[in-house]
Amino acid sequence: MKYKDYLRDIEFFKITKAGFYTDKRDKQRYRLKDACKMCGDKFLAQRKSKAIYCSKSCKALDECRRVYPTFFKRGKEHPGYGKQRPDASKRMKENNPTKCGELNPNWRGGKATSLKKLRRVAKFKHWKEAVYKRDGYKCRHCGISREEAGYLHAHHIIPVIVNPDLVYSIDNGETNCSECHYTRYHRKNK
Repeated sequence: MKYKDYLRDIEFFKITKAGFYTDKRDKQRYRLKDACKMCGDKFLAQRKSKAIYCSKSCKALDECRRVYPTFFKRGKEHPGYGKQRPDASKRMKENNPTKCGELNPNWRGGKATSLKKLRRVAKFKHWKEAVYKRDGYKCRHCGISREEAGYLHAHHIIPVIVNPDLVYSIDNGETNCSECHYTRYHRKNK
């Protein structure tokens, strides 16, 4: 029990000659401890207790500090202050060069990276906007508008992987709401 809680409930405690604080409500005897190991506050501990913390939260914080020594260090105190963090891909190549690129068992011929690069290009964003505009900012299947759906998808009817020449063709695109896009194209593949 924290000492300030004792001061709040002082009428329920009686101090004995031996220096114990006796609680009149539950007949427990407490001894005043000088300081909590974590926060430094005075606290009352049961008579035979070897408590060094005033509460469970102080105990948990101290255990966290021991397990993760840099957790509470901020700014210039932190050991990583001013040091540049290494790039994750560099670290992976340095640690295990046999599992990078084509040697990785999850390699799919570089298809995913080219699609990601494609989506970042301004021309692709203009294509999406043109498809939305052509369809009147409504889903082609259910007719729900952008305001009602929240988000619309510009979907390639013929996939980019199958025919990369039709990437920016507006006739190869259709507008879908999130629900229609998921149910028509992603659920049937699984």
